[in-house]
Amino acid sequence: MCKNSAFTLAEILITLTVVGIVASMTIPTMFQKSSEEEFKAAFRKVVSSLSGAANVNYAQTGIDFSKLESDNSSDAVGAPSLKSILKTRMAVVSTDKSLAQWDASIPSDAVASTYTFADNSMIGFNTSNIGNCYSIGTCVVYVDVNGPRPPNRLSTAVAKGSGVMGDQFKVYLYNRFAAPADDAAKYALYRN
Repeated sequence: MCKNSAFTLAEILITLTVVGIVASMTIPTMFQKSSEEEFKAAFRKVVSSLSGAANVNYAQTGIDFSKLESDNSSDAVGAPSLKSILKTRMAVVSTDKSLAQWDASIPSDAVASTYTFADNSMIGFNTSNIGNCYSIGTCVVYVDVNGPRPPNRLSTAVAKGSGVMGDQFKVYLYNRFAAPADDAAKYALYRN
């Protein structure tokens, strides 16, 4: 006599329950890690694009971040302003003065002008504080790597497991370079 062997309904339900519990514990961690890596990669891209824009602008007009004037109102090609460099050397799709997308810990006057680029990243800066960026620390901009999409918070992560990896970072502009301005930005740019 041949006996049929099969799983009972109870065994299948128990197995599915265990798989569901394990999945519910691991999936959120996977999504968090992927968004952190996405923020880091996008931040590297923006910093590289800013440095590239300054280098191209310097090669074509002789103006880099160190030659910016403190009056950044002009966005004409060749004008010694950050607005001119961003508009002529990067894919600016809109300018905005709204502060809604910036973290509350960022002073509102620090992001009074916001430029959004084709990849949806944004740079916020105060036009009256950008000028003569000849040494590190004199000119500060804030970068939001994913635009108005959440979480819209300033990154505070300085090591794995410490602080929060946000989508906004503080950046210094000087000469023909963009550089991280704080430990969280350094961690996002230089650490894996």
